[in-house]
Amino acid sequence: MVRVMDVFFTTDEVRSLLLALAGNTASLVTGAIGIALFVVSLFHIGSKQKQWARVLAVIMLITSTAYAWRDEFRKHNESRQASRSLESSLKFAQRKDAIKIESYYLGYAGKQHRFILDTNQTITPINLKVLCDREIQDILPRVLGANTLVMGGQKLIGPREREIDLNTAWFSNAPLLIEISNDNEAELGCSFSLR
Repeated sequence: MVRVMDVFFTTDEVRSLLLALAGNTASLVTGAIGIALFVVSLFHIGSKQKQWARVLAVIMLITSTAYAWRDEFRKHNESRQASRSLESSLKFAQRKDAIKIESYYLGYAGKQHRFILDTNQTITPINLKVLCDREIQDILPRVLGANTLVMGGQKLIGPREREIDLNTAWFSNAPLLIEISNDNEAELGCSFSLR
């Protein structure tokens, strides 16, 4: 047991305080000064000097504890700022990597206009909106390179507009082939967007 100004501390409490104080230089220095003053107060010196040494020791220990708390608070704030910065970076990366769809017109054959669609990310399920400059009679979508049965359907929105729903995955390395039936051989202009 250690006695400081009629307050008793166990050696474990003193040891844990010293370990907490050892976290930074300022708290270590002021803690060391406080402990030195406390040790001085244990020697046989005048009672008035003992009192002042004890008071100063307690003040120095309180100061060193305040330094330690301040540094812990700073570490906590730095950690929070780092996590906020990471969240911000992730949100920026997600915005930067927005889903992109590019379409390429392949031509007209067998009463069908063919388009290849590429994407930069995996999309599942596939929910596309198709809008063309002329009437659409029918649409046949297929994922190229996929050996799976493509299930889904299409919804007629208007004579030039359809919505396609496919219960399959569309990968960036497996383009989507869209065949649009139309009797006119002139190039068909269509736009494709996710819904």
